[in-house]
Amino acid sequence: MEVGNSFLAIVGPAGVGKSTSFNAILDHFESRIRVVPKVTTRPPRENEKDTKAGLSLTEFQAGVESGEIILAHQPFGPDGHWYGYSLNELSGQSGQLNIIEPNVEHQLPEFKKIFGASAFVLALRADREYLRHNLSERNSESPEKIEERLSAACSINDFIDKYSNSGLIDQVIELNWHNRPRMLEIVLGLTARVLNKMSVLQGRFC
Repeated sequence: MEVGNSFLAIVGPAGVGKSTSFNAILDHFESRIRVVPKVTTRPPRENEKDTKAGLSLTEFQAGVESGEIILAHQPFGPDGHWYGYSLNELSGQSGQLNIIEPNVEHQLPEFKKIFGASAFVLALRADREYLRHNLSERNSESPEKIEERLSAACSINDFIDKYSNSGLIDQVIELNWHNRPRMLEIVLGLTARVLNKMSVLQGRFC
């Protein structure tokens, strides 16, 4: 983990609670945290803090061609929305922990290759029915879109299982109905440990 350029990456399937975790981390740790927003062509969602949504396809493609948008991908195939990150936003902020939500299959390997030990990767996973419940509660997508996300979740969970001991993923939290009430407590505790480690390293270089 490099001083002044520290990341906490939270990955997992849609509906597992990544945005909920982001919001809780921001509320709890305030100025010690900075979100690295995604950029995407999908429509904006109400109250989201971790995404710059609504880019036109032309705007997105221009950003990719200029090098301003990196880690670009289409998680739902050639007819789906584009997602990526602003290179400037990924530059990091000295003294803050930068939290990011890269796609686990399409972006995480390249992200980890770029930032290496400066990025702590937390994977959240859950079974199909747990995810279905959360996605349905959003009330923002059609049943067909939910099924599409659940199909993708199987592949994402398999990826997490495959690489959980490879050095790509640092910690996995399996969410279920038993530990659901403690999800944010668990995530906040882990974030505190990452922040403490970052503070120790900064102290060495003062």
